[in-house]
Amino acid sequence: MDDWDDDPDPDRGDPLDDFVELWSAENPEALWKVLTLRDGLTGAHPFEALGLFRRHHDNGEPGAVTTALLLCTASRWGRDTARLIAGLIDTAVLVEEDLDELASTFLWSDRFRFEYPARWIGSEWISIDLEGPEGPVSVPLGRLDPDSTVPAERYIAPPLRRWAAARVLRTDSRTLDKLRARAAELGPIDGGAIASGVLDAVEVLDARGARRTIELGLDWPRGSVRLLALDVLAAIDPEEAARRAATDPDRKVRAWSPARLRPTRAASAPRLASPRRRTSLRTRHRRAARHDKIDLHAGRPVDPVTDLARLDERAHLIHAQRHHRSISMRARSLVRPAGGCASSPSPWARVRAAPSPGTTGAGGWPATSSGPGGARPRGIQNRPHSAGE
Repeated sequence: MDDWDDDPDPDRGDPLDDFVELWSAENPEALWKVLTLRDGLTGAHPFEALGLFRRHHDNGEPGAVTTALLLCTASRWGRDTARLIAGLIDTAVLVEEDLDELASTFLWSDRFRFEYPARWIGSEWISIDLEGPEGPVSVPLGRLDPDSTVPAERYIAPPLRRWAAARVLRTDSRTLDKLRARAAELGPIDGGAIASGVLDAVEVLDARGARRTIELGLDWPRGSVRLLALDVLAAIDPEEAARRAATDPDRKVRAWSPARLRPTRAASAPRLASPRRRTSLRTRHRRAARHDKIDLHAGRPVDPVTDLARLDERAHLIHAQRHHRSISMRARSLVRPAGGCASSPSPWARVRAAPSPGTTGAGGWPATSSGPGGARPRGIQNRPHSAGE
């Protein structure tokens, strides 16, 4: 496309720029634009998504369901979708009807389809650049209506399907057959998440429905689902659970034991104080950076020059510490003994094989060694050596 405006560039992958774009959004639609066009980064913490959600919807602004859907299906928080959906529920911004809409989308849709206006992605003209005999030639194809919509298919993570299945079953236990059919339709991974969600809500079923749900989990191809089904079965029939675990083809499932089911700590039981561990410098800087992110938007606008300078400084410091640690580990690997390798004898074997004249002690040991003739020279066992010595 020609005449691109100042929209976020999807090809940029700088986390700091991404952070600025997200928190610079002035309204929910601007946030949707960033979440849609800049999706691709990973590894962000769920508290950032929850902070964005509260910032735009704590006062009852419309579009909370759309924001929640885009946050949950963004790759930034793809590794923590279970914690993210739990945090969104704890905000108490979403009412029961909103949660039902989220569960319906996560459960019955293969992918979340979001349609956004075409004006988000460029100009009103579409053209193709071709290589001609005299150089590149731009061929216009037509005019793009800025009010038209562009579809975007977004991935729904298995933890979201698991939460949705549990919520739907708790809302209406008569949906068990539909959930079983949906699990079989989606396959081992996504379908296994739905089977796990049904097992999470097994308490709302009668005896026959609970037995059917347990059998569904025990026969599922993924071992994690079978382990969950064994946990549920052990609450009803521990001997049967042990017998089914012993005949499972998966080694991890055969290692199942009722000890996995830890008893819940009583509210009155005192909690023993754990020994205080020393926090590394990198961890302290990372925590401080998180606090900076939280304080960054506590009632004042973003200033990338003053507010984000210390975040960039800490990012460089963390990178330098990782580089230093990598060099230190490499240096230690060079001075570490070969560990009995026949192709590279230890330094002591070479010293004992060729003692200096006049310096041997009792038993052929050098006079400077730790044998009967003397004391071992300090640091000789850590001297680096090459294969050509």
